[in-house]
Amino acid sequence: MKLLVYSILTGLALGLAFPPMPFWFLAFFAFLPVFVALEESKSKKSVFSILYLTFFIYHGSTNWWISSWQHNTDPYLFAAGIAVWIVHPLFLMVPFIFYVLLKNKFGSERAISLFPFLWTGFEWLHSLGELSYPWLSIGYTQLTNILWVQFADLGGVWGVSLLIAFANSLVFRFFLHSNKFSELSFKKILVNPKLRAPLIGFLCCLILPYAYGFIKFRQFDYQKLMKNNPKTTISVVQPNINPWEKWEDVRSQGIKGQLGLHLSLLDSLHKKKSKEKLTVWCETAIPDLLYEPRNIQELATILKYVDSNSISVLTGFADIQRYSSKEAASATAKESFGTYFETFNSAVVISPQPYLQSQNIHRKMRLTPFAERLPYADYFSFAIDALKWGVGISSWGIGKEQKLLTCHDSTGKSFTIGTIICIESIYPDFVRNYTTPNVENNSSANVLVVITNDAWYDFTPGPRQHYFISQMRAIENRRVVVRSANTGVSGFISPLGQSISELPQYTKSAGSETIPLMGQSTVFIMLGDWVPQLSLLVCLFFTIWFTLRKRNSLPSA
Repeated sequence: MKLLVYSILTGLALGLAFPPMPFWFLAFFAFLPVFVALEESKSKKSVFSILYLTFFIYHGSTNWWISSWQHNTDPYLFAAGIAVWIVHPLFLMVPFIFYVLLKNKFGSERAISLFPFLWTGFEWLHSLGELSYPWLSIGYTQLTNILWVQFADLGGVWGVSLLIAFANSLVFRFFLHSNKFSELSFKKILVNPKLRAPLIGFLCCLILPYAYGFIKFRQFDYQKLMKNNPKTTISVVQPNINPWEKWEDVRSQGIKGQLGLHLSLLDSLHKKKSKEKLTVWCETAIPDLLYEPRNIQELATILKYVDSNSISVLTGFADIQRYSSKEAASATAKESFGTYFETFNSAVVISPQPYLQSQNIHRKMRLTPFAERLPYADYFSFAIDALKWGVGISSWGIGKEQKLLTCHDSTGKSFTIGTIICIESIYPDFVRNYTTPNVENNSSANVLVVITNDAWYDFTPGPRQHYFISQMRAIENRRVVVRSANTGVSGFISPLGQSISELPQYTKSAGSETIPLMGQSTVFIMLGDWVPQLSLLVCLFFTIWFTLRKRNSLPSA
């Protein structure tokens, strides 16, 4: 029973450290109780129970909202959220299972020395593939500790996770050598290197990032950025549309009403003398196939608006690709009256003439598992219909090319945009690809734009957590992040990860900001996911090293 209490303590500490909760400091020693429990555990069954309960509580306390819990929630969405809650802890257990195996083979000292690298390597592996879900990376716990987390521009969120895991390992190492806490004194700690070293290391983990943060706060002072970089004005529109009724309205009335709402909110902003060059609308703000003949009048309305106001529109919409035959179609293509097609959750930039580009489109490449697409659907196409929820278009195709979108104004000036649709924002390397200079033309995103529809999770921590994750992307890439969300959180995030401004959540509103257009590189932009990749190499090298040392120390027969 005592061991399960330790599990509960770790799960709760991690949950309380995760945004929007403000108790970030708990993350630095949250793993201590579960380490102690694993030290005292005597059976495989006990180990499983300890770890599963720990991460069941961690996932539940942070991500319980995935099931939506609204009165009109789609049953499939609700069930999927519960299923994720049950299954996801099994993934989060993996680095601790390897830790236990190393502990049993090489002892606690060597195992705990490798644990930070195990955890960080696992977090990265958990971000790969169509079943990935890196939302709960422990590096995000420090986004309410904004000065400390600035070193994310070196190794991304993975570097932050590594340092937090390292701090936890030092706390446990101190615990292993402390015997009785009640008998400890400052003098005893100083004279005992097995206590002194982990304490000094732990303090360095806490203090040194603040020094780095102070340097970066001066370097990326927002007023300096506005003075020393090209600027543009961008607006965001937040329509605050009920997500369950949105698609029904389209089926019965078309997209005219929702288009009119966006333009009226934009007009209200213009009455305040806003002179933006780009307006950003949320994911599927146009919840239909914009370029289909049935929507020709609505498309003409947008084209007329951008021309008459000398403004570009970046909007989410549904795109389509048709195939000439069944043989040419993808495995997930749909069939209608003998023709095959696939729909895509997409974004387009519509610029005024003569800069209108019909191919200025980004098709979403990282889709929400099960909710938007069955993972590895190309191999399990027979199960698509059974595992498709009943809201929206669903069962989207996967975009094949990640490319920059370009915004032109009526004077011919332009800037480049890294367009990120919803859950794409939780993948650091995906976002980084936009800010990495293109080999062919040496161009990179001047600004990052996140469009999303988090309204499925209104009045839960979900939308705010998603906004916090965008703050990490701003720090990693040192770019302004412009965010448009259906019901919020919409706003502007500085390269330091701080909110410049936000629209009031759950309101029909629009707002604009003049922002700097950035082009600087960071270590993370240049090297990408080097921290977790190096961590996995460290684990492999020292596991082999410890094994050889152990074999060589055995007496000969």
